[in-house]
Amino acid sequence: MKKRLRALFFPLAFIAVIFFLSGTNPKLPKEISFVGIDKVIHFFVFGIMAVAWARVRIGKTLLQQMIVAVLIVSLYGAADEYHQSFTPGRSVDFYDWIADTSGAVVFCAVYYQCVLLRKILESSRPVRTVKAFIRLKNTGKH
Repeated sequence: MKKRLRALFFPLAFIAVIFFLSGTNPKLPKEISFVGIDKVIHFFVFGIMAVAWARVRIGKTLLQQMIVAVLIVSLYGAADEYHQSFTPGRSVDFYDWIADTSGAVVFCAVYYQCVLLRKILESSRPVRTVKAFIRLKNTGKH
């Protein structure tokens, strides 16, 4: 139970930061601004948040955890777009929600398929985990 509560810190922190930023009208520096940059940012931020939710382990199997994480992030993405409608200078954008959900799906699929990534994220000593995995791969005993 204590581990699950600790795992909740990161997804809830993402929600708090996104909620705060949705209530403001941030401007990106011109050097990194291009058409569609907001969709790329949505894709990556909500994708990372989905993996954080998957690590909370809501569900019996890993696949169920991924599905729940995608649903939570997708619903929060929709709520975030609605929240933005109350902020002057911001608007609801259906394609932002699509980017949010797409990021969640892609990041969870990678997390689900990549055993090494899961081991690194779940390990208290990720560098040692990677070295052990490489040794195991080189011996052919995986």
